Amino acid sequence: MTNELRKAAENRTRAIAAARKAAEQIATEREERLARERATPTVTAEPLPEGPIGSGEAT
Repeated sequence: MTNELRKAAENRTRAIAAARKAAEQIATEREERLARERATPTVTAEPLPEGPIGSGEAT
């Protein structure tokens, strides 16, 4: 019984460590993505021209 409890505790400790590592990796990837997004210039739309657009003008 003692060995089973020890193994269960070791497994729990390993699972917690793996979860922490995964959370750190996710946080790092998120920070990198946000930094890339901040470094990318924002595209601003130009105002649409006045009048009909395209070749389908009314005759």
